[in-house]
Amino acid sequence: MSEIEPDTRDWADVLEAGCTECGFTGDEDVSAVPDYASTSAEVWNEVLARPNAAERTQPDRWSDVEYAAELSQISGDQWDRVGYRADGREFTVTSLTRYGLHELRHHLQDVGA
Repeated sequence: MSEIEPDTRDWADVLEAGCTECGFTGDEDVSAVPDYASTSAEVWNEVLARPNAAERTQPDRWSDVEYAAELSQISGDQWDRVGYRADGREFTVTSLTRYGLHELRHHLQDVGA
């Protein structure tokens, strides 16, 4: 399958605007992330057990395995610590965790789970 056209959207805007595609509001309680991550992990196990999980089944989306691999970059333990993305956007661990929560939720929606 051909290369996927790069997504140029700044997905960090879901922190303020939410995401109508997956129901993320941007106001989620970050203390609920561990429970949500555990529940999501169970669903991801089911998704990754699909016979075609490694295949790109649509020309405009990654495989289920590729979506899952992107999630491996999520971490943080100092909630108010500030960092900056290459484009200058400021994140705290809290906002980055919310962004990660959106990634978990949205990518499950992307794979139809």
